[in-house]
Amino acid sequence: DRSVLNMRTIIGRRDRSSPSFRSDITQVVFNPTWTAPQSIAVKDLLPAQQEDPGFFDSMNIDVFMRGESTSVKYDPYDIDWHQFDEEYFPYMLVQRPGPHNSLGRIKFQSRNKHAVFLHDTPYRHLFDKRVRLFSSGCIRVQKPVDLACYLLADQRWGRTQVRAAMVSDQSQVLRLRQPL
Repeated sequence: DRSVLNMRTIIGRRDRSSPSFRSDITQVVFNPTWTAPQSIAVKDLLPAQQEDPGFFDSMNIDVFMRGESTSVKYDPYDIDWHQFDEEYFPYMLVQRPGPHNSLGRIKFQSRNKHAVFLHDTPYRHLFDKRVRLFSSGCIRVQKPVDLACYLLADQRWGRTQVRAAMVSDQSQVLRLRQPL
């Protein structure tokens, strides 16, 4: 019956609002990959790639054919991106872990029908804004290290362990003993 953490959040834009729901956090993922939802892939990432043929490369985004094995990666420079639009886009876009990953360095996984979760962000300056409607539905948290430490305290993970896991470029998934 008391507050244990307090932080700002960034939620969905008006046209892509964050849904209201209840779900348990089950995992903390350090250095997550990000698989762009189809809507974000065609509305945001595809136009950026069409404008700048080096966009996917600069953002560490790998290109895979939707429905095929992820062992076959396509070179974004070999694809004519102007032939695709919201109606037809056969690719899956996956951003590798790293400092520019859209999810930041920590993702807090929960199961819900909306595929929405809490996560870090590389765009820390947005927390200083009075109105923070910048996401595409997921919820960005201002103090991901504090939240990770709180969630992993019973597994003897403190700030030192959390920071060490964050600086690696390797993904690491920790299942919570007690979902929250």
